[in-house]
Amino acid sequence: AGRRRRDLALVAAAGGRPAQVRRIVLADGVVLGVLSAGAGVALGVAAAAALRAPLESWLGFRSGAFRIFPVALAVLAGLAVVTGVLAALVPAWISSRQDVVTALTGRRGITRSKRRWVIVGVALIAAGAGLVALGAVRIDETTMVAGVFLAELGLVLCTPAIVGLVARLGRWLPLAARIALQDTSRNRTAAAPAVAAVMAVVIFSVALGIVYLSLRARDASESAGRPGDVTVFQTDRDGAPSQTISQEAIRTVRELMPVDQVYEIQMPRCGFGPCLAHPELPAVLQCPYPPFDSTPDQQRAARSDPRCDGVGAQHVYFGAIGIGQGVAVIVDETAVAAVAVVSQEDADRVVGAMRGGAVVVSDPRYLENGRVTLAVEAIGSNQQRTLTAPAVALPHRPKAPIALMTAATARTLGFDPVPFMTLATTTRVPTLAEEDRLQAALGSQFHVSVLRAVQPADDRTLVVLAIVAAVITIGAAALATGLAAADGRADLGTLAAVGASPRLRRVLSLSQTGVIAGLGSVLGVAAGLGLSTAVLFALNQRFADTWPVPTPIPVTVPWLNVGIALLVVPLIAMLGTGLLTRSRLPIERRL
Repeated sequence: AGRRRRDLALVAAAGGRPAQVRRIVLADGVVLGVLSAGAGVALGVAAAAALRAPLESWLGFRSGAFRIFPVALAVLAGLAVVTGVLAALVPAWISSRQDVVTALTGRRGITRSKRRWVIVGVALIAAGAGLVALGAVRIDETTMVAGVFLAELGLVLCTPAIVGLVARLGRWLPLAARIALQDTSRNRTAAAPAVAAVMAVVIFSVALGIVYLSLRARDASESAGRPGDVTVFQTDRDGAPSQTISQEAIRTVRELMPVDQVYEIQMPRCGFGPCLAHPELPAVLQCPYPPFDSTPDQQRAARSDPRCDGVGAQHVYFGAIGIGQGVAVIVDETAVAAVAVVSQEDADRVVGAMRGGAVVVSDPRYLENGRVTLAVEAIGSNQQRTLTAPAVALPHRPKAPIALMTAATARTLGFDPVPFMTLATTTRVPTLAEEDRLQAALGSQFHVSVLRAVQPADDRTLVVLAIVAAVITIGAAALATGLAAADGRADLGTLAAVGASPRLRRVLSLSQTGVIAGLGSVLGVAAGLGLSTAVLFALNQRFADTWPVPTPIPVTVPWLNVGIALLVVPLIAMLGTGLLTRSRLPIERRL
C-alpha cells in the first residue's frame, strides 16, 4: 500500500470511491494471505520432515513417527488468509482517507500520536501486569496468559509514541541516522507495527527463556550426580531393580559409552524384607514440628526455626530416584567420590574410617559423640526401627544428604547387601544416540539413564528460541526498511539533487534497519525481563508462607538470548541491509 500510494491516489482522482480503494488493498491482503498459506504449509511440512531427526538428536528428545495432520494444516492455512486480510485493514483504511493531492505530489505530513491511545496503552500495560501477578499467585495459567496479552497490546498501542519520542534524539546524531529517525517517526504506520512485531517476539523469547532456565536451575539444585553419569539396573516385572548386571552387560556399557570407572551400588535388606535406611539428626537438632500435619501457628514457627531448614525437600539420586530424607547405600570405598559427588580429596580423608567400619555421612550435624542414627523402614509395611553406628562426616557437604557404608559394615549392622544398580562415570556426557544404542543392546529388561545437567551457557532449547526470535526480528526489520525505502524515494531523490553521495542511501537504509531492530529489541528485552521476573517472584511468593518451604525458583537470565536480541540480531540486520541496498540514488519527477 505504501509503494502503491500514488496509484491508489490516481484511482481516487479518477472517481474511485473510498470503498473501492479499500477493496483494492484488502484484495492485496487476500492474495498475499493465500500465497503465504500455500508456501507456509509446503515449507513447514518439508522443514518438519528434514529437521525432525537432527532436532531429536540435538535437543535430546524423542518424537513418534512422522505424521501430517490435514485438519490442522487447513486451519493454519485459513489463519494465514485471515491474517493477510487483518493486516490489510489499517492500510486500506488509511489509503481510502489519504489526501489525493498530497499523495500525487509525494509529500508526507508529520504523524503525531494521539494522547488517548497512549493513555489506553498505559492502562492496558498496568492491567496486564496486575493480571499476570494475580494469575501467578493463584497459579491460574488462563489469567496469566490474559495479562500477557493485555500488556503486549498496551505496548503495541504505545509503540508509535515511543517511536516519536526516540526520534527526538536525532538532533545529536549524524545526517543518515538523523534522517532515518525522522523518517521512522514520520512514517509510524509502517514503523510502529514492525517495532511491535520485533518487540513481541523478543518478549516471548526472553520471558520464556528466563522461566525455562530458572525452572531448570531449580531442578538442577535438587539433583545429586555429575553430568554424564550413567546408571544401569536390571528390572523385574514391576520395573524395580532386581539383581546386579552381569559382567557381559558391563562390557557392553564400556564398549558403547565413554566410561571412566564403573561402580556397583547396593541397598540394605533387612531380616523382615527390603528396607530403606537414612541418617537422622540428633533429637536436639530435629525439627519439632510435623512437616505435613502442622497447624498454621506451627508452620509460622517452623519457618523461623533454623532446625526446620530443608525439611520436606526432595532430592534426586542417580538421575531417577527421588527421596526426601536422604538415603543410605552400600558401596566400595573407592566409589565414595563418585556416589556422594564430592572431590577425590574429600573422599580420601574418610576412606580410612570407612574401612574401619564407620558410616560416612554427608553432614557433620548427623554425628553425636562420633555416632550416627540410621532410621530403617521396611518397604511396603509400617515396620520401623533405628540403630546407631560409628560414623565420620565428609569435609564438605554434597548437594543431597546421603550415607555410605561398606558391605562388611552393613553386615555388622544386621543388613544383607543386595544389588541395586551399576553407576558408570564418563569422560564426557554421552549423546542421545549412544544412550539409545546401549538400551537397545542391553534389552528391555534393563533400564539405562544418563544424567544431563543444565548448562545455561549452551542450552540448545534456548539456542532454538534465539534463532526463531532472530529470524522474525530480521524479517520484520527488513520489511519495515523496505517500506521506509518505498515511502522515502522522493527524499532520496532530493538528496541526490543537492549533491549527496550514493553511499548515503546505503547508510540511510542501514540506519533505518538499526532503528527498527534496535528499538524493538530494547523494548522487548526490557518487557521480557520485567514480565518473567514478576511471574517468578509471584510464584515464589505463592509458597513463601507455606511449610515445608519448597526450593525457590532463582531468576536465571539467558544471557545468550539477551545478547543475541540486543547486539547480534540488529547488527546482522544492518549488515544485510547495507550489503543488499543499491547505493545509486533515484531521480524522480514530481507534479
